[in-house]
Amino acid sequence: MQVIGEASSDRVKVVLEYVTSCYYRPQSLPEAAKSAKLSQRRFSSIVRKITGMSFVEYIQGIRVQKATELLKSTNMPITAIAFEVGFEDLSTFYRSFHKLYKASPAKFRNPSV
Repeated sequence: MQVIGEASSDRVKVVLEYVTSCYYRPQSLPEAAKSAKLSQRRFSSIVRKITGMSFVEYIQGIRVQKATELLKSTNMPITAIAFEVGFEDLSTFYRSFHKLYKASPAKFRNPSV
């Protein structure tokens, strides 16, 4: 079993904190790994150990969670919400949303539809 170096783990945690606070900005694995001063493979491995998911799944999960907050609290169009939380592609937003909530954003917003 591979042991995570404390310094590497701390650097990854700092990057994940940044990603969490700036979820709406474009994020890429190469840039995140570079910020943590790790190879993409090592960075991905540590992210998976810390979060239990891939880097992309982590970002998409945060974005979908933020989208649910907007769906509940605003009347913004669903497409506007998708772009607001950082998705650059609507099909990715719908797929990610359905994966987590087993429903479309419209059904989530208005379950009686």
